[in-house]
Amino acid sequence: KMVENQGAGEREAHAFAQQLLNRMMFLYFLQKKGWMRGPERPEEFMHALFREYRRTGVKDRFYSDWLVPLFFYGLNNNFVPEKSRLPAHIKEWFRGLPYLNGGLFSRNKFDLTGVKVPDSYFEGLYEELLEHYNFTITEDSAFDVEVAVDPEMLGNVYESLVLEDERGKGGIFYTQKVEIDLMCQIPLMEYLSPEMGWDGNEKKREVLGRLVMGDETEAAGLTDEEKKRIRGLLERVTVCDPACGSGAFLVGMMRNLVEVYHRLEGREEAQDFHLKKRIIERNLYGGELKEWAARIAELRMWLSLMVDAEEGDIESGEALLPNLTFKVGVGDSVVQKIGESHINMRAEVRYHTGELGKALREIRELKRRYFNNELGPEGEEQIRERSRTVFIEMVNREIEELKGRIIFLKTAGGQRKLYGPVQEAVVTDPKTAEKVRGLEEKIAELTRLAREVKETRKLPFIWDITFAEVLGEGGGFDIVIGNPPYVRQEMIAPPGVETPTNEQKRAYKAELWAEVEKDWQGNEGKHNKKSDLYIYFYYKGLSLLRRGGQFCFITSNSWLDVDYGAGLQDFLLQNIEVRCIMDNSAKRSFRHSDVNTVICHFRRIEHDFRAAEAVTRFVVYRVPYEEGFGLKNYLKSITAREKLRTREFRVIPITQGTLYLEGTESGGKKVQESLTGDPFGEKYTGNKWGGKYLRAPDIYWTIIEKAGDKLVRLGDIAEVRRGFTTGANDFFYVEDVKDRVVDE
Repeated sequence: KMVENQGAGEREAHAFAQQLLNRMMFLYFLQKKGWMRGPERPEEFMHALFREYRRTGVKDRFYSDWLVPLFFYGLNNNFVPEKSRLPAHIKEWFRGLPYLNGGLFSRNKFDLTGVKVPDSYFEGLYEELLEHYNFTITEDSAFDVEVAVDPEMLGNVYESLVLEDERGKGGIFYTQKVEIDLMCQIPLMEYLSPEMGWDGNEKKREVLGRLVMGDETEAAGLTDEEKKRIRGLLERVTVCDPACGSGAFLVGMMRNLVEVYHRLEGREEAQDFHLKKRIIERNLYGGELKEWAARIAELRMWLSLMVDAEEGDIESGEALLPNLTFKVGVGDSVVQKIGESHINMRAEVRYHTGELGKALREIRELKRRYFNNELGPEGEEQIRERSRTVFIEMVNREIEELKGRIIFLKTAGGQRKLYGPVQEAVVTDPKTAEKVRGLEEKIAELTRLAREVKETRKLPFIWDITFAEVLGEGGGFDIVIGNPPYVRQEMIAPPGVETPTNEQKRAYKAELWAEVEKDWQGNEGKHNKKSDLYIYFYYKGLSLLRRGGQFCFITSNSWLDVDYGAGLQDFLLQNIEVRCIMDNSAKRSFRHSDVNTVICHFRRIEHDFRAAEAVTRFVVYRVPYEEGFGLKNYLKSITAREKLRTREFRVIPITQGTLYLEGTESGGKKVQESLTGDPFGEKYTGNKWGGKYLRAPDIYWTIIEKAGDKLVRLGDIAEVRRGFTTGANDFFYVEDVKDRVVDE
């Protein structure tokens, strides 16, 4: 509605409009810094520019004749062409602008769509949004006015820009700052603790907790050597949000890392621009399906940098903004395919020695230089071309590995007498022959895949390639964090399909589970076709972690109790350290959603992990997180060995082995038996984790403890099933229409 669509498709026009709004909002924040010099009042630069344009009497040329030169010349350290229709004094304004670059004000495919922007759009934009609010330059700060727009508001802008029907399909809801901060602090602390060798040391963990979660101005209790080690760990920590949306968790982690650095080193805020820039470059990564959402994430990171930029930074002659193109991968974060082939190069990409390792290090260096604007306009394509070459090399290595496995099967592994050369040998054992055929089909598939990438020169978003410097050299991210989309199973559909058929929906659901099988190689547990979309993000997010990596998601709590959660529970109990599942009975995390949520903190296990002995803590806060969550309560809850009740929270600890036995067909009758055997030997059917450990009142546990074995499960004497599921929330949830009532 904001632009005239001339030759561009609806999606391209939408992306163009979003990009234009991003640019305009950024400039309003920038002029707040007083850097848009030219008019008498620099803080009114953008509105003054529009007033000057109106004086010319020209119609519908503000974007093409005034803003295009501003974006691509004035803010990019280039002279405005002499043939420009701009008045001389406006050209002079543009010559004094800060050099931004970084991608936000570089021409891209959306600028070439042929979209026209009428003046009426800007009239509404200025009067109804840009001039209506006070644009502040710090998150959560309103200065001296009641209504203000700060950088954090962009997350709410992101949510509101999604049409109601798309929000329902996309499951997009913005996470509030309180939840973001605690979800950043928990995995950050638990990342540092084992790396420092402080697990089990209560005194050191409290010192570390004060560093990460406290409000002290200094890192008290740490030696200089310990500070040095922590600094090194912070500099190389890798954090990923696989469904980053508007970048709330990426910016939140940056904010929390800055605070830790302040306590650790006593940094002055004047240095925060360079500190944040380094954090974005080294530590933050994301994936996002919607390109326009990824652009908002980039915008928030740019704004967070600009807030702390000083006069010296813009007068240095260097571009102020870094290039963020390779920080957020745009595409399907869950289903990783090229053509018809699922991509699983994780094992291969870890071979970072020899020529392949040299190529990965070269890509990492190219990205560093591109981020810092050290490469020319061809830098982006140079990186993509090198990535394609590395991908083809990895595919070829995988093919050679598969050929070696075929040779093994046809010789010693075949356990049959072979005749003639190996390549002509006939395997008579049916099972071995079937394995050989499967490997040969895989080789053919990979060969087609390499040919397709080489011929088309296209390489879609693939985790192992887009972030090969992390997944290859480091084996995975240190921290995976986020709020994946809330899409009910009946609404799951392939991305980009406007009106998907039932057949397309079924096919995409099959692809989702095929991706899980690819990632976890037989350890994924039982599949339930009625799983909501976020379930697949659990599997994908955990697969992106290195061994020992930290995982923290906020999602719907449904999987704790419904049938489709049983498979995920089974998988988690046997393969992951389920450290903490946190609920809040006092306040919902999402104001605009009817979804009840839990915050889950997991740890990907090391090879010697004994899952049955690990302790899971179910923590329910009885007051809002902003009142109850803090270092003292966190340390109490995460170390509790027995049930603990306080005014702010309740925690119920239970071993994963016991949790598993409670969810088996015998229903917990073996719980009292010794766990010296294999607690995972019996089939797991599911358990009501939410209803029992989080939402059950205290009296329930009193009865359980006193009754002993006198109680009988309802499921043992009756069939318990859920009711009909319609998915018709718009019908059953009454709409609030009070704001639309007009008194006559």
